[in-house]
Amino acid sequence: MFKEIKLVLEKQEGQDILESEFMEAPDSFFTKIVVQDVLEKSNNRDILNAVSNKVRREGTLILEGIDAMDICRRVHYGGITLAEASTLIFHQATSLYSVASLKEHFLAKEWAIKFAGLKEGRYFLETTRP
Repeated sequence: MFKEIKLVLEKQEGQDILESEFMEAPDSFFTKIVVQDVLEKSNNRDILNAVSNKVRREGTLILEGIDAMDICRRVHYGGITLAEASTLIFHQATSLYSVASLKEHFLAKEWAIKFAGLKEGRYFLETTRP
């Protein structure tokens, strides 16, 4: 198994792995994990902590996904309708996250935040485990 992986919903490249395979790896195993849209669609209610635990000390975790706060803001200001948001995002999500909530989560764990941003309704957060 690779030490640097991308946790995805569907495999497309050699270092992509699915959640079922990922969960079999021991804690503190990976030096770098990129997570794409898995947090929102996982059936594991503790997926964020499960992913965090797989990162070794001084390892990097990069999270990418749909920012729920930004979607709500867009609905509020008329950028998209509530029906569109429900069909495209909320209907498919099992959990909701935002760049602000993720940043708060990792700061509370005393992880270093290298980057936290939002672009076109998607959050991007890069953090390092102490």
